Amino acid sequence: MTSSRYDLVIVGGGIVGACSAYMTAISHPGWRILVLDRQLIGDGNATAYSAALAPHFGRSPDQLEMSARSLQLYREWHQRLNLPLRDIDVVWITSPESAGRIPDMLGGEILPADELLAAHPYVVLPPNWTAFRTRALQSPDPSQLTARLLHWTRKRAGLEVWDGVQAVDLHDEGELCQLSLADGRRLSASKVIVATGPWGLSGPGQEAVRAAGIRRKKIVALHVQAPPPRDAPVFVFFDDEAFLLPWADSSMWLLSITSTEWDCDVDASKLFISSSERAHGRAILAGFAPSLRDACVAGRVFSDTYSPTGVPCISGLRGRWATANGGSGAGFRLAPEIARAALNWITS
Repeated sequence: MTSSRYDLVIVGGGIVGACSAYMTAISHPGWRILVLDRQLIGDGNATAYSAALAPHFGRSPDQLEMSARSLQLYREWHQRLNLPLRDIDVVWITSPESAGRIPDMLGGEILPADELLAAHPYVVLPPNWTAFRTRALQSPDPSQLTARLLHWTRKRAGLEVWDGVQAVDLHDEGELCQLSLADGRRLSASKVIVATGPWGLSGPGQEAVRAAGIRRKKIVALHVQAPPPRDAPVFVFFDDEAFLLPWADSSMWLLSITSTEWDCDVDASKLFISSSERAHGRAILAGFAPSLRDACVAGRVFSDTYSPTGVPCISGLRGRWATANGGSGAGFRLAPEIARAALNWITS
């Protein structure tokens, strides 16, 4: 029978939980690690539904630095594990008012985008607007990427993974953390990381998450049913906080737009794309890619948690347990660095 005492229990089997397990196995060989998730591993809202786009971008210096370190780790892991990641061009389209600000938010080499725009005339640059070109990483299958990190960790470090197990409470007892499960079982662990994304406001460690000012927000991505060219880049419409991404191995684009609906339901099956959100997406396409507007017929909707600063938040009891939350729509892009920060928190 499996023992119920571990060196580390990670609650949440999404991308941040998988990164946490992988990094812990490397830095602390010999630790007994368990990852558990209320759903199937990698199938949570914020991972499975994500566009999984990782440019070197940050709206603040802290976020830009986290982005750089995360990209470096993703590239190192890709070389080692052959993760489902691809390099892709990104075209940043900005108004005259924003053009002077965006270079400070971009890392790496920034190039003119004239040639890319000429090669993809279905996207229109408004008069006096500016376009920059950078590179990014993108995963065509973030759930598979998560599974591959956990598979390596399970094979090399004896990681245990429990699907369909919900943790409901976390508290300290002496020198151990105690996790109560929804089915009545209890787990003991020297250390705990809670990385449950949008579920973090209602699960173990929720008091620490709420105290940090974390809120849940709806995320909307519209499906544009038109086949992208094979070499199509990502187009970021900076002023609209939206981007148009060619979905890999598919005959559609993904148009991610910004929703204004806060404190939404965590259950994606209870969320829907409103008529105003669809109209907003179609208006963006009308302005930048008019030939694609009428192909905007479907979509996906889920949620993520946002911190007051836009920078992910690590909180909890230092040296014992941590909640890693507030991905602010950048959870995939920043996941390796979020995991590193959580690991540093529980080991310091």
